[in-house]
Amino acid sequence: MLKRVSFGKSVRLFRSSARSLQDSLHYFSDPNGKPVPHPSTYTKGRDYGHDQPPVPPVPTPTSKPFFTPFRIFALLTGLSASYMLFQDFYRFELDPEVFDLVRKGLEAESDKGHFNYKLALKFYLEALHQGTDFNTHTSILLKVCDMLEKLGLINEARLYHLDLISTTLYNVVNPTNKKELMDKPKAIKHCLMSLVKATELSQDASPSELEDLKTLFNLSLEAAAMTIQSQGGALQENMNQLIASQGQNPTELESVEMISRIWRNRKAASMFVDNMLDAMEVFSSLLLRMGDFGGAIKVKQDVVQYLMAMGEPIGDIYLAQSSIGSLLYLQSAIAEFNSENIKKKLGQGDDFQLTSEESSKLKEELQVCEAAAKSSLNAAQTIFSAIVNNNSSRFRSSNNMLVISKDGPQAAEEKILEKQRQSDYNLKQAATISKYGLGLVNLRFGRAQTARRLINEALTSSRGLEADLGFVEDAEEALRAIEQLQESEE
Repeated sequence: MLKRVSFGKSVRLFRSSARSLQDSLHYFSDPNGKPVPHPSTYTKGRDYGHDQPPVPPVPTPTSKPFFTPFRIFALLTGLSASYMLFQDFYRFELDPEVFDLVRKGLEAESDKGHFNYKLALKFYLEALHQGTDFNTHTSILLKVCDMLEKLGLINEARLYHLDLISTTLYNVVNPTNKKELMDKPKAIKHCLMSLVKATELSQDASPSELEDLKTLFNLSLEAAAMTIQSQGGALQENMNQLIASQGQNPTELESVEMISRIWRNRKAASMFVDNMLDAMEVFSSLLLRMGDFGGAIKVKQDVVQYLMAMGEPIGDIYLAQSSIGSLLYLQSAIAEFNSENIKKKLGQGDDFQLTSEESSKLKEELQVCEAAAKSSLNAAQTIFSAIVNNNSSRFRSSNNMLVISKDGPQAAEEKILEKQRQSDYNLKQAATISKYGLGLVNLRFGRAQTARRLINEALTSSRGLEADLGFVEDAEEALRAIEQLQESEE
């Protein structure tokens, strides 16, 4: 209480002293000793006795708020960029040790760390053994594979990719948390990415290893389809049935046939649509390496159906269809080659003794080969003709409406235009390939004039494309064969 009184008195004394000082400053003395009012009272900024221009008042500084619209925008932009760069590792915040190891690995493999892939691999392996959730585990495992490949350890990278695939498939069959796998199909996406890489790194694989890869493709594509559409316990039951069927007959393409279930949920399928298509394209190439033309064509047909179900542009669909036509033509050529070899064996006569049983068996094989060659050639002609003669402009409006952007109408329109440009380019490629293929089909049927016209048109179209379609030399050779054929007929 005493302190409050003392403080109050001090304040009152200070105020009275200040008023006295202010009053005393209102008067000055001129050279004659007369009191003069303070200049600020009457002179408006002039010094008494001097004729000077008025001094403008100094503006009182005002404090600006820290969070201006520009600063808020810059902050949000920075946060968004950080999330996009580290979205694969966004859950590491739950484990600071793992996050720190991954951060060190990213720095080591960047230009900041002078591309030290060996050091980055060390950090990623340490993070991998810390024990994380499933999606985080596959994210780190992909980085490990990437570093191994950059270090030239190709076989080790392939083994790690196979480990990622098997781990993911095991998690699908025996999920510890089904809801997490359904809500976050990133693990399936990583599985498909590893399948593509493992196949690329298996150029010198043995036939048994190729069969294993084929089985993994079947299982992974089926897992992707079931992750999209499965409900409750149907996932494990369907997957167990598929594994049983693969164990009995690994050449069955059951998983690809089940891809049609994706049609029922386009939004879910869009989560890894590109990875799905890449995996199916690589799967088709793998089947071709194994000599399974029927399986490769079946996968290509499923790709076309998948594109149609997803509402993809007509150019993408026609480009996929043109590849089917090419495979059918190649299959017919191989069947015709086999039939010619069988005819040679049957026509050797005394030089090559055949039993009646062997002869009848060869004749049956000849009939099968000739039928396969004819049916494949007719199917290729149908596909090529449909692409060359069909007017695709009526498909554009309906397919463009499928492009939706969360960034607003302008961004959506830009995406529509970009998608349409790519579709038009793919359509030109498909038409060029189909003209060349249709020319070869007509050449096989003996229609030299039509074949020559179509092949010349294909060569002209190919010069306006950036992509190398790879048939220019073959087309020129085919034209020379046509000229020789016409000269012999004359």
